[in-house]
Amino acid sequence: MTRSILQVVIVLALAVTSSVGSGCRGAGEQAEIRVAYLPVPELAWRAVAQRYTCLAPRGAAGGRYRYEGVFRDFTAELPVDADGLVMDYPETFRRVWPT
Repeated sequence: MTRSILQVVIVLALAVTSSVGSGCRGAGEQAEIRVAYLPVPELAWRAVAQRYTCLAPRGAAGGRYRYEGVFRDFTAELPVDADGLVMDYPETFRRVWPT
């Protein structure tokens, strides 16, 4: 769990919000982006590929995306709020306030 915290805070929320969340026009739309990844405890920055698929376009009640760590074997469904910020990242964190 600790390994992914910095990635989620620094990379994932920003990636969904700026690169994908604002541009999703319909379910099934995909975007592959390169991001800076900082694994803990190594603290060695590296550029990696991530893919986001829009499952439910973001609206007033939020939306849902599928995250794929192209550089590793990991996939998760990510619900986002109306601003595009991740609310629940499986096995890593769940936002508790505001809900």
